[in-house]
Amino acid sequence: MSLFRDEFRGYEEPEDIQELLDYAEPYLPAMSTSGEMVVNIGKTVYFARKGLDGVIDISPFTCMNGIVCEAIYPRVSRDNAGIPIRNFYFDGTQSDLDRDIGIYLELARSYQQRKPWPRVHSSAA
Repeated sequence: MSLFRDEFRGYEEPEDIQELLDYAEPYLPAMSTSGEMVVNIGKTVYFARKGLDGVIDISPFTCMNGIVCEAIYPRVSRDNAGIPIRNFYFDGTQSDLDRDIGIYLELARSYQQRKPWPRVHSSAA
């Protein structure tokens, strides 16, 4: 992680889980939903507001959390200026990963030019 410290500065994890729950509330109310999916949705909004250029959600074996998030991500994207969000499932099937990542990177580069939230850099050195 130390090799990438400067690249990830400003994208540190939130210190308070309640912040993530608050961001997820419009999509997956924490009082009626639990699990990793609430955190994933909350982090997506959190990082969009911190100026991230896109989100990749990696899930194993088409897990339920990934499937639920994938169903909600189009709304999360629309509500957050169209931030590109892509799910990748690693379940032993073949796919053209290079092509899929290339398409995603083009979307992220385009979004980077028009995103409404600037990258927020941490004051820590």
